Amino acid sequence: MLGAVPLQPGRAQTGVFYTKSLKSLLFAPKGLWLRCWRCPLSPSLPPSSDYFCLGTFLLSCGSRPARGSSGKMAAPMSRGSRGPEPGAAPYGNFPNYSRFHPPEGRVSLLPQGLLRSLFPAATRPLLGLDVGCNSGELSVALYQHLVGLQQSDSSGKELNLLCCDIDPELIRRAQQSSPFPASISFASLDIMDSGAREAFLSSYLERFGRSSFDIGFCMSVTMWIHLNHGDRGLLEFLALLASLCTFLLVEPQPWKCYRAAARRLRRLGRADFEHFRSLRINGDMAESVTRILTQECAMELVCSFGSTSWDRSLLLFRSTSAHAEGSDRAGASHIPGLLGKEAELGIPESPLGPELDFPWESEARSVCD
Repeated sequence: MLGAVPLQPGRAQTGVFYTKSLKSLLFAPKGLWLRCWRCPLSPSLPPSSDYFCLGTFLLSCGSRPARGSSGKMAAPMSRGSRGPEPGAAPYGNFPNYSRFHPPEGRVSLLPQGLLRSLFPAATRPLLGLDVGCNSGELSVALYQHLVGLQQSDSSGKELNLLCCDIDPELIRRAQQSSPFPASISFASLDIMDSGAREAFLSSYLERFGRSSFDIGFCMSVTMWIHLNHGDRGLLEFLALLASLCTFLLVEPQPWKCYRAAARRLRRLGRADFEHFRSLRINGDMAESVTRILTQECAMELVCSFGSTSWDRSLLLFRSTSAHAEGSDRAGASHIPGLLGKEAELGIPESPLGPELDFPWESEARSVCD
């Protein structure tokens, strides 16, 4: 056990048990709140720890939770959230995402002056597109890092960033808290809805006399597109981004996150992701995304900036063809060449087999969105 903090005597408190094994829980000292570095509630412990969350419990000092009631394992609740998390977010629209996946983990991997090195002589302002921005904390952090700002003193001369998410409530929060309203725009948009997407993006680009974005960001979004729209949806999504952006920064979730997301839905008694069991694009997802973008979407891998503590790679791609005026913003020019070419891309022909599922496994591993 590690990092024990006493509960206040005589008060019932919400605590989170962390342990290395189920056996350890049975012998946990009474009245202790055991904490772990992997949880956003207790980030101070060293990364070398290997202790895992076993669920949220209502504790009283000097007693363990009773069986069958408050002692039942449940999805962790965050103060002020709209429901249990992380399970109740089938599109990745976690209400408190930045609390358990802070922006600093990605931004710190990007070199200073990246934007100027990519576009040394380009006309300003540059245009950026952030797909799946959640409530905007990472979008703001990326903007500040890329333009070299610490305070909200930007007038939009360097970069104008359009951020979209499928969840209107998250977008409302982002709009209300944005420190750069003149430079960062937040909009509710289902990027996979071609009708809504084409009209909205065209309107935005036309304001600047442009037909494409200079740089795009796709941070921990590919899995949610893949789970909800299948292999075809992932191919279409990547082709769309390739047609829209000169540079593209992608953070693909690894395959273990797919399995964790599916387990969480099952534990909440919800239907599994429609496409999960039949996905033929699986395994090393960073490699698969790279192969699709470079072989079929006219992009090249410029740089891998390393991996976050969550084992997610940050990959920067560049279009190998100039975005001429009138280029296809829907990405359809790439899609016909992609569909039906799974074998050429090295994608297995057989779907996934049955998955081993332990009743405690989801809670006993770190949150993986």
